[in-house]
Amino acid sequence: MNRTEDGPHVRPVPLDSSYAERGHRFAICVPVRNEEVLLPRFLGSIAALNMDRCEPPELFIAFDSCTDGSEKIVTEHVQAGFPFKVHRVTLSPSAVPNAGRARGAAMDAAVSDTRELAATHILTTDADSIVAPNWLQAHVAGFRHADVIAGLVRRTRTCENPGNTHFSPRDDLETYLERLHRFRRRIDPIHYDAHPSHPYASGASIGITREGYRMLEGLPRLPNGEDEALVRRARLHGLRVRQDCNVQVRTSDRRDGRATAGLAAALRSLDDDTRRREPILVEDPRDAAEHYRRQGASRSAFARIRSELDAWRHALRIEQDGAEVVRAWRESTTADAFVIRIAPDTGPRSAIALAEASVILQTLETSPDVQYRQVACL
Repeated sequence: MNRTEDGPHVRPVPLDSSYAERGHRFAICVPVRNEEVLLPRFLGSIAALNMDRCEPPELFIAFDSCTDGSEKIVTEHVQAGFPFKVHRVTLSPSAVPNAGRARGAAMDAAVSDTRELAATHILTTDADSIVAPNWLQAHVAGFRHADVIAGLVRRTRTCENPGNTHFSPRDDLETYLERLHRFRRRIDPIHYDAHPSHPYASGASIGITREGYRMLEGLPRLPNGEDEALVRRARLHGLRVRQDCNVQVRTSDRRDGRATAGLAAALRSLDDDTRRREPILVEDPRDAAEHYRRQGASRSAFARIRSELDAWRHALRIEQDGAEVVRAWRESTTADAFVIRIAPDTGPRSAIALAEASVILQTLETSPDVQYRQVACL
């Protein structure tokens, strides 16, 4: 069985134009659902991309049951001299809007392009977002280490939090999750997801190689969560996923989003909690840390497992069913795939207030026993 072992921790690649090598041809794929207000801003950010030593990207737009002037706006930009070629995919106006279907339609159109100079890498973002000027160069740098790039997405500041404009519960939550992720990578490092890394997988900024996308047989057609589903599927298929802070996009903090149960819904929920003065609940970081240790132990063990007997021995160490671990070992070509199969991220195993969790995490972050406990677990 052909296996890929995780190597040593490496430093992040510095971002400069020398990494924007010829041979990377990008397709930028975007679902659009009634975005006439924010679409001009998005198109402006694409037009302003830094093209230093980059091939011109092509834009694939899927119009998802639009009933406003979104298509007209794109036409006007093209007629006014938009610098990149634009391909249109129009979904049935009678269909129920579906973010995964629309995003997937745009990505499929890019991958089905059979021209000699068709895209080698498929990028996706959202029409309410603004990509950073160096978005393409940052992807090229990331693709030197990985097959899938999940970029860092930050929110614009247009909506005030009701009742208290100086308090942002989403900011506090994201700060905590990013601290927890950094702690996670101390326990369970991945060399191709080197520091700085982040915990998100958002359709507002995901890149994947053309071959990788074909291997996964496209994007899951989910009304929401298609981005996280794609990344999980990529890991299971042995693709290297890099959650790269250098690949940056800003997205809208609006509360009237287009995707069912998307970011806008999460922001509304936090607003409601703020009004009711209810605490934000997160997993107890001590439980999370134990889960990360189990993942780290399994990641390290994968390189040493050479037989079913070795797999059974590892199952005993982590107190897990031996047959399940053997099956996961047989089906996995990488340590990441092995880890996901036997120690998946299934959601919170406990719930405590964010403020309490932050204090506990600070204790864990400063504990001299963290590395020792990891080694002992292995």
